Amino acid sequence: MANTYKSIAVSIIFLLYFSCVSSQQQTKFLNHGFLEANLLKSGSSKIHPSGLLELTNTSMRQIGQAFHGFPIPFLNPNSSNLVSFSTSFVFAITPGPGAPGHGLAFVISPSLDFSGALPSNYLGLFNTSNNGNSLNCILAVEFDTVQAVELNDIDDNHVGIDLNGVISIESTSAEYFDDREAKNISLRLASGKPIRVWIEYNATETMLNVTLAPLDRPKPKLPLLSRKLNLSGIISEENYVGFSAATGTVTSSHFVLGWSFSIEGKASDFDITKLPSLPDPLPPLSPSPSPPVSVMKNSSNTMLIIIIAASAIFGILILSFLAVCFFRRTENFTGGARKFSHQTISSATGGFDNSKLLGEGNSGSFYKGQLAPTEIIAVKRITCNTRQEKTALIAEIDAISKEPVEISLVNWVLRGVKSGNLLRRCDKRIKKKNLVSEEVLLVLKTGLLCVRRSPEDRPMMKKVLEYLNGTEHLPHDDYVV
Repeated sequence: MANTYKSIAVSIIFLLYFSCVSSQQQTKFLNHGFLEANLLKSGSSKIHPSGLLELTNTSMRQIGQAFHGFPIPFLNPNSSNLVSFSTSFVFAITPGPGAPGHGLAFVISPSLDFSGALPSNYLGLFNTSNNGNSLNCILAVEFDTVQAVELNDIDDNHVGIDLNGVISIESTSAEYFDDREAKNISLRLASGKPIRVWIEYNATETMLNVTLAPLDRPKPKLPLLSRKLNLSGIISEENYVGFSAATGTVTSSHFVLGWSFSIEGKASDFDITKLPSLPDPLPPLSPSPSPPVSVMKNSSNTMLIIIIAASAIFGILILSFLAVCFFRRTENFTGGARKFSHQTISSATGGFDNSKLLGEGNSGSFYKGQLAPTEIIAVKRITCNTRQEKTALIAEIDAISKEPVEISLVNWVLRGVKSGNLLRRCDKRIKKKNLVSEEVLLVLKTGLLCVRRSPEDRPMMKKVLEYLNGTEHLPHDDYVV
């Protein structure tokens, strides 16, 4: 009987020990790379042989996610109060062809069910229907590289604190505080270089701090974002922690090199030498071999002579063309408003001779006139006897004297491109709908490609459909007519 009690006691001790170890593993971890990490991956995310976590590559409309393998308790079991937490990670965003997009987020979520979530500006977490819904119970810190006007983004390089949606409750441009120079220094999120982040929540002070710095710099003394925020009742008792990234028609590769997390304590520091390396950038095109110096000199002289001669000939041709156009216009101009002296009109109508009378109108008589042998005109001689006739005459003169105004829709849209306000060219009647700004821009830019002056430069309908469906990249800055 004694042996039985002893065996039971030993078993209980072992169970308590492993329970403590398990609890410690659930609430604190450190990953230099992710080869041995317990991750739940979905979408486009994958782990490189080096241990590097890639959330997305430069393909369009991707969603990539990676979360810690099991939920973490965020409530103190003794007091049922929310606990403090701290996390630090190193990420890098390498832009694809053209502009970068769209960004990544650190996420605390009660569930891993993101079915229906959209890529692009929604970062694979929300959609137009549930964006901002308090039932989401999601806290995210976003690192956004595309400005979405309809989501109140401040620019295309910002950090934001998000609650239950991607409209940030607090955001600022990406910067870090340089302790030596005692000032903020701008930090480009999509630079392709590793950036370290510290996210710390003090449950006692209900304060959330977000701090950034380049990987080779120590943690700044001042955070980038500091927000008074009581998360009790917002996040759940148990939550998954991890990352989500997305691309749209603009793309980037989103990487995470290392990650540490801790409940009720400081997240462990990294040994930078143990972090995996980022993929090598694509090698530049090798330059063609240089010709001998003597050949270059002779070629340069010959080319200079040709350029000067061609420029002179071209200039003469342009001046000749402009002169011909000018004289033709002055000699043959027959449209628009023209001014004549009374003497010219009187001479053309024979002094308003009755033989030239064509008929009578409401406010005068019409006469036939002849300015030149081949130029016959009609002249109206005005007679205003009443105020009403005078008012009608002024309106008629005002109408015929106005020059026609031609509004070019294409030029109007192009001015929006050049001023950076292309979204303002969107029809006001559809702005009220839940539209994705990126898709509106895609349609407008594709339309500009289709109205190029030369038919040979316009894309085929098959190519247009590929642009709109997101299976083909839109030519970068090549939509200007």
